[in-house]
Amino acid sequence: MRRPDLQFLVFDDHGARYRRIEDAATLLRRTPPPIPIVIDWQPTVEVLLTLTPAALAEYDAIFVDFNLQSSQGLPRDERLRLDVAGSDDSMPSRRVSLDLRQATGMGVLLRVRELMSTPEYWDAWAVRASTGSRTERAWRDPRGSALYSFVEYADMTSRLFAAAAWAWFGARFFDGNSTVENMAQRLRSSRRADAVGTMQQRMVELAAGPLMTMLTLNPLGDSQLITPAENPSGFDWYRIYRRAREGRHQFAFGRPIKEAFHEIVGYTPELPVRRSHQFDVIAEHLHDAAQAFIDVWDTPPDGSDPFSDAADTETRPSTRTGYKFSWTQRDPLTEFLTHTSRFWDAPDVRLAFTHHMATRPRTAGR
Repeated sequence: MRRPDLQFLVFDDHGARYRRIEDAATLLRRTPPPIPIVIDWQPTVEVLLTLTPAALAEYDAIFVDFNLQSSQGLPRDERLRLDVAGSDDSMPSRRVSLDLRQATGMGVLLRVRELMSTPEYWDAWAVRASTGSRTERAWRDPRGSALYSFVEYADMTSRLFAAAAWAWFGARFFDGNSTVENMAQRLRSSRRADAVGTMQQRMVELAAGPLMTMLTLNPLGDSQLITPAENPSGFDWYRIYRRAREGRHQFAFGRPIKEAFHEIVGYTPELPVRRSHQFDVIAEHLHDAAQAFIDVWDTPPDGSDPFSDAADTETRPSTRTGYKFSWTQRDPLTEFLTHTSRFWDAPDVRLAFTHHMATRPRTAGR
């Protein structure tokens, strides 16, 4: 029987991050006290079609790059079946088909969490967690395989993914652009480092709150323009807004918003065409919530740049976003949503959000 080394699974289509974490693992294998780490690299999400709960339990950690180009080398008819909860407690889970060519790292996390919810996974994990050296057992998380998100620290789309991955799946931030030495140090003391929390992780956690405010926002407030049953989530309102604003210089609440509403949500509500000022109110609510999310990244709690290693602070770009909404000469909200369109348009991101909203713990009285 082979020795149960630490095993990591890395989803990274181009392999740059895989190679860096492999270099860090090599350093740990050679530096006393050595930690034996075996890394499996998956350049596409195709493995999710055949990955079993018991096979998943073999991995101590899963690292997910969100900018996966899943279409590379995949047949056109490859689809992944996912169990996604209904929109409320009265609706059972449903089996959803996801085209693998459209999957991002969020689809990986959605499938991994689905497998981790099975008894087969936990039976296999109990055996896994009790074997190996003391160092290996200390590294392992009793809650199951540790989840990490690889993101580009300076890219706003990646920041949306990182905050969502933490809010919906508990996936911690892992800087794939860190130096090999810093990455090795993080891996060597992962359980302890994760318990204390890196500055990057604290930033992601701070951003998760404003993100969820954005995605659950009701920009209509107490307005009676749309019945509660028709009113979509904030997630879809941002998509409606971008679709209605594309190529238009003037704000209008008439045909563009109706067409966008129908395209995104699937039906057309009875919206009054002439009350264009209501669209301005909606836009302001969406604007303010998005600005709150953006502002988090520009105001670290200790005033430092949390996404810079001490070894290369001079070579890294500033984390300041440059976004500041102003209604004077342009529509920065549309620019922001267009720049981050991969997050808003990915089908598996929408599925993951729906699943999270249906399965999240409810507070008293709700």
